[in-house]
This record gives sequence, C-alpha cells and structure tokens, in this order.
Amino acid sequence: MDGWLLSTYVNFAMDYTDVADDAAYAEAVRWISSEGYMGGYGNGAFGPEDTVSREQLVTVLWRYAGSPMLMDYPGLSQFSDVGEISRFAQPAFAWVHQKGYITAVEGDVLAPQSAAGQELAETMLKELAVQK
Repeated sequence: MDGWLLSTYVNFAMDYTDVADDAAYAEAVRWISSEGYMGGYGNGAFGPEDTVSREQLVTVLWRYAGSPMLMDYPGLSQFSDVGEISRFAQPAFAWVHQKGYITAVEGDVLAPQSAAGQELAETMLKELAVQK
C-alpha cells in the first residue's frame, strides 16, 4: 500500500487554510476529502499535522466501508467512557466494535479521544482489506 496515493490525482477544489497545494500530502488530502471520508474542521482547517484520534480513525474507515448502520447495538454500553464518543463517531464505533475491529484500551475504556496509534490503524486496514 505504500505510495498508492501518490499516483492518485483528483480534480477536487480544496481550500483548507492549512494545506498548501505543494505540500507532500496535498493530493492525499484532496483525495480523502473528495471521497467524503474526511472533511476537516468547521473552521476551514484540515489539521494535517494533528494526531488522529481513535474516533476519527474508526469514522474514516467506517465511511470507507460504506457507512454500514446497525440497528439497536447495545455493545458499547459496557464501556465506562461511551459518553465521550462524539456524536459523529457513534455509528462508526458501534460498527467497528460489533465487527471486532476495536476493543477496550484497558478494562472498560474505549478511549475515543486518545491517539489511534499505528497498530490500530494497521489492524483495521487489514480487516477491511479482507472484506473488500
């Protein structure tokens, strides 16, 4: 998968205040925005240097998988920090947990606001690749 975005160019107007057209990651940001997987922040910034949280990662990958919806999934209620999952990420967290792609960080904590980490990203990408 290394370098696959580097050969993907998209005709998509990108006007994030913090992404220069000549930035090394500009085409990746253009592609992920054009596909609707990420949209940046409400203030016009994309945050290319920001750490990706667990809830942001699961939301991007949930969108990539087609935004599957679960009906009445109570599985997240067992976690003490379920109330910390942002509204936009709730269906994504329910889906990834139901699929077994994500588990508690420790005990009964999902840590949705914590950094996603490379290991989680790789695990989820491998699982999604098997499905595709």
